[in-house]
Amino acid sequence: MTMPTSARGYVDDNALLNDASAWGYGALVDALLEQIPELVWPRSIQMYGRMRRDPQLTAVIAAYTLAIRRARWAVDPAGCRDEVVAQVADDLGLPVLGTDEAPTGARRRAFTFAEHLRLALLDLTFGHMPFEQTYTEAAGRWRLAMVAERMPQTIGDVKLNRDGTINYVEQQAYLGNAALPRITTSDRRLVWYVNDREGSNYFGTSLLRPSYGPWLIKDQVLRVHATSIRRFGMGIPEVTAPVGATPQQVAEAQRLAAGVRVTEHAGVGLPNGFTMTLRGLQGTVPDAVAFITYLDRQMTRSTLTSLLDMATAERGARSLGETVMDLMVYSQQAVADAHADAATRQIVVPLVDANWGEDEPAPQIVVGDVGADLELTAQDIFWLTSYAALTPEPELENWIRQRYGIPTLDGADLAKLRADAAAQKTSTAGGE
Repeated sequence: MTMPTSARGYVDDNALLNDASAWGYGALVDALLEQIPELVWPRSIQMYGRMRRDPQLTAVIAAYTLAIRRARWAVDPAGCRDEVVAQVADDLGLPVLGTDEAPTGARRRAFTFAEHLRLALLDLTFGHMPFEQTYTEAAGRWRLAMVAERMPQTIGDVKLNRDGTINYVEQQAYLGNAALPRITTSDRRLVWYVNDREGSNYFGTSLLRPSYGPWLIKDQVLRVHATSIRRFGMGIPEVTAPVGATPQQVAEAQRLAAGVRVTEHAGVGLPNGFTMTLRGLQGTVPDAVAFITYLDRQMTRSTLTSLLDMATAERGARSLGETVMDLMVYSQQAVADAHADAATRQIVVPLVDANWGEDEPAPQIVVGDVGADLELTAQDIFWLTSYAALTPEPELENWIRQRYGIPTLDGADLAKLRADAAAQKTSTAGGE
C-alpha cells in the first residue's frame, strides 16, 4: 500500500502564491467571517481591552483564570531520564509529579511559571498571547532564561508558511527606526498561545466574543440610565406664574426653575401667586436595572459561568448549582490542558532538543484537576478513620493539630495520651 508523504490540499486561500510567507486563511477568517469591524484584528485588541474592564466580564475572566492558576501544575516525567526531568523542572520552577510536593529552593532566574501562566491566560481575553523565549549557557547546558510577554497590541504582522503554520511575527517598528523586529519560529524563539484556533487563524477567538452584543447594549443603557437618574431622580422643578402674569414674570419663573440646585442650604422664596413643584415622570418607563441584569446574565451564560448569577437570581433551582459548577470546571480543565500542551510543545521540547538532541524524549507539563477541593474537614477525617481508610498515627495526629491550630506533641507525649485514652476506653467498656 502506498502511503501519502505530502499534502495536496491547502489551509490558506492564497497558499498557492509564490510568497511562502503570505497571510492567507488566518487573515481571511478574521476579516471575512467576522461581521463586526471593531472585532477584526488588530482593532479587536482595543475593543477586548475595553470589554474586560466591565465588572461582569472582569468577574467572568477571574472565575475562569483564578481556578486554573490555583490548580497543581507539575512536570510529568513520562518515562524520561532523571537528569532531563530535573533540569526541566528546575528551569520551569515546577515540582516533579509524584516526587516533589513543591519546587525546592528559590530560583534566581527571571522566569517563573506562575507569572508566565497568568500572562498566557490573556489569550482568553484577546484570542492570542505571544511570548519570546531566550536561553543562557551554564556548565555546558542551555538553561531557560526568560519567556517574556509580547503584548498583542505590539504585533504588527503575522507571516505564515505554506502549510498554515507560523513562520514569524513582526512587532511594530520602534520610534524613529524603520526596522521591524521579527520573532521567528525557526530558532524556537516564538511561543504563541491561541484560544480556539481554526485553520491558520492564529488570532484566535476571544472568550469575550459572544458577549460583545450584550456588552455594547449594556454600555449604552448604563449611559442613558445614569442620565435619567441625574435628570429625573428627584423630578423636574416646575414654577407656575400666577394668572395674568406678564411675559417678564413667566421668563423669571422659568429662570428660577432652571436654576434650582439641591444643596444642604437650598431653599426657594417666591412672590405671592407663584408656586413651585417637583414634577416626576408619569406612566411607566422601561426597567433599566432589570434589563442590565438580563444582559449580565447573557454574558455569563455565553462563557458557562452562570454560577456567578445564582446568588442573586430571583427564581431558579439552586439545587442545579453543582451541575452548573461541574460544567464550568470541565471547561476550565480543557483550557488548562490546552495551555499545558502548548507550553510543553513550545518551551519544554525546544529546551530538551537544545541539550540532548531531537531523539531525546521530553517530559510534559501537566495540570491537576481544576476546581478540585482537596481540603479535608473534621467530619471527613472522622469517617475515614472510623472505617479504617486512614490509620491514626503520629504524623496524621500532628497534621490535624497543625491544620486546626492545635499545639503539636512529640512522640512520647502522643504515645502516652493514646495509652491513657485506650485504657479509659477499656475501663468504660468493662464497667458496662
